[in-house]
Amino acid sequence: MRPRHSSASANDGYQHKDWFLLSLVNIANQGIPMAITVHVSGLIITGTLISGTRYFSLMGKYFSKDSQDEAVAKGLEETYRVYGEIYHQADANTHMDPSFLHLEHARFYGPDNQQIPCGDETFLWRGRLSDISGFSLGALPSDE
Repeated sequence: MRPRHSSASANDGYQHKDWFLLSLVNIANQGIPMAITVHVSGLIITGTLISGTRYFSLMGKYFSKDSQDEAVAKGLEETYRVYGEIYHQADANTHMDPSFLHLEHARFYGPDNQQIPCGDETFLWRGRLSDISGFSLGALPSDE
């Protein structure tokens, strides 16, 4: 008698993504931010869920802000703007589920519930959706 399945698990190569969290990320990717708190590998991360387009735009501004050369600064901003275009291409083509979520004003809390200092009000965070073990709507208040 032959086995019906190979020795590989039916879930090999597939990373589970919560359908509801995925829908919230799709809403954020349409330009509607929202406060959220996620649980990842024992950490609690809280902030504002933003679009991938906004995330990459802010990354470009972050990396270009200290440049003394205006051409270099503009080049950095343009490079990151182009990275963010993938989110517009996904909208224009057939539906493509995102694999990452993006937070602005991210704050981190360790297992002891103590806030981990970040020092920057606009701290950005990008996380893989399949690594999120839980979430709640709303952001935790800052300890600072």
